[in-house]
Amino acid sequence: MKDVRINKKLTQEQLALLTGLSQSFVSDIEIGVRTPSLDTINRIAYHLKINPFTLLKLKHSNKPNLFNIL
Repeated sequence: MKDVRINKKLTQEQLALLTGLSQSFVSDIEIGVRTPSLDTINRIAYHLKINPFTLLKLKHSNKPNLFNIL
């Protein structure tokens, strides 16, 4: 998710404001500490202008991936 957010030129704080989440929650999702609800995944995807399933499929060999929850 972080790579997509950065490609969209958004900071964690900006994404948090758009989605109604806290910046710390966005950070926790990105580093793999928290698992977002499906509603949160949908909100993030909407504001990143990507399909929610893209977030569920994101895989990074050297980064935790809490979106691989299905």
